[in-house]
Amino acid sequence: MPNLLAEAEKGADAVGYVEGQNLESLEAVMDAAEETRSPVILGFGGGFLENPQRADSPRLGLYAALGLAAARTTTVPVCLP
Repeated sequence: MPNLLAEAEKGADAVGYVEGQNLESLEAVMDAAEETRSPVILGFGGGFLENPQRADSPRLGLYAALGLAAARTTTVPVCLP
């Protein structure tokens, strides 16, 4: 992330942080980043994952793997917080 933010600062560009809730929303974020040639910081609905009302415990490794796979398939800079 430091490199991504430093590069953005050099160009006076903003970097969006966007949270996905599922595969479809993650794909939409990545499609938009590609279309606009914009770097992006990917997140996954923190409130959703940490909600104690959820029947199953969050398997954060699955979300991390999904985010990493998305980052590896794009041509724009992507990072995961």
